[in-house]
Amino acid sequence: MTQTAITPLLEVNQLTKRFPLRRSLALWREPPAVRAVEQVSFQINEGATYGLVGESGSGKSTIARLVLLLEKPTAGEVRFAGESIFPMRGRPLRAYRSRVQAVFQDPSSSFSPRMRVSEILGELPMLHQGLRGQARRERVSGLLELVGLPPAYAGRFPHEFSGGQRQRLAIARAISTNPRMLVLDEPVSALDVSIRAQVLNLLADLQQQLGLSYLLIAHDLAIVQQVSDMIGVLYLGHLVEECPSEELTAQPLHPYTRALLSAVPVPDPARRAKALPLQGEIPSALDPPPGCVFHTRCPLALPRCAAEEPPLITVAPHHQVACHLVPGQVSP
Repeated sequence: MTQTAITPLLEVNQLTKRFPLRRSLALWREPPAVRAVEQVSFQINEGATYGLVGESGSGKSTIARLVLLLEKPTAGEVRFAGESIFPMRGRPLRAYRSRVQAVFQDPSSSFSPRMRVSEILGELPMLHQGLRGQARRERVSGLLELVGLPPAYAGRFPHEFSGGQRQRLAIARAISTNPRMLVLDEPVSALDVSIRAQVLNLLADLQQQLGLSYLLIAHDLAIVQQVSDMIGVLYLGHLVEECPSEELTAQPLHPYTRALLSAVPVPDPARRAKALPLQGEIPSALDPPPGCVFHTRCPLALPRCAAEEPPLITVAPHHQVACHLVPGQVSP
């Protein structure tokens, strides 16, 4: 029996973003630029969660802003439901913005302190779906119930809520347009540990109820492992490893991935990953090192690593890694 291929909901192909600083006086020289994202590719299937993890400055949030059309790419393509998003204008662009919504780290910065919750949650349904009056009020009440808040809270202002409750409001606003995908940029990093688990459980419940797909951006590998189906590891704008969440835990191949895993607290000492200490500081994205971008901090680096950039190769089904130390390669 022939199996039907799954069409990804989101396809990121060779995405590159450089931020030029200034023009060189010498016309033949390329102006200096911050190399935030370099030829990154990945896919997100319908109803799945793809986690992007890495240190600050690795390019995670830049990818989120590109997917949300808050930045223009230097090169590459992003396709949503088979359609390229960067050329979108007019009605297709408006439809895309309603189908892909975002939840950021600090919801307070995106809430007007002068607007009540009823206005905050009712704004997008009014703009995108034309809901007004009683229909709009019922939609706001339903959204509050979905995120575990009483409908009576609709008359309150954002400052009357705790941090965890404000993040629930941010999630409610994000799902108010009936999106197909949410971009979650550090959605729980500003919350207390006990509240983090509640918000992550809420996101998991909403994904199951509404059939949502998630692009999860985080620096905490433990959180990404907990909720993601696939994980991509970023270092200095490069995707250095990608594989299913369980496989990343059981068999991390890139030295940077192993270093991140060794920093994750594990209650059972027998299961604790062998520490792989990182050396030095993360290089500047304005002047990244030649060869493998990780070789300046890698305790296992070879002379070849400083001269030759390793390609991202497939070493097992759905498992890719960019490292000269990893032997073997199978066809994708």
